[in-house]
Amino acid sequence: MESSVDVIRSCLDSIHQISDEVSDATVYLDAGCSEAFQFLGALPLLLELGVRAVCSLENMSPLDVVSFDFHLKTGWCKCCISCSSHL
Repeated sequence: MESSVDVIRSCLDSIHQISDEVSDATVYLDAGCSEAFQFLGALPLLLELGVRAVCSLENMSPLDVVSFDFHLKTGWCKCCISCSSHL
């Protein structure tokens, strides 16, 4: 009995499942996660789902989350999400 799993499709599906939580968020990825997200093709998907910005976790700054949206008249993102390959 053989079974195969499309790992890339499975990972992208799991990102789709959290689409409500990542909308209007700032996401921080360390170098390992950034490389994995690039390989999976997940960075464009995050932006399609409404992520406000994808930033480097190693170069994190409080100024990253203060991006003014002229259409919504809000300066703060809804939430920050950190992803690390060291967990």
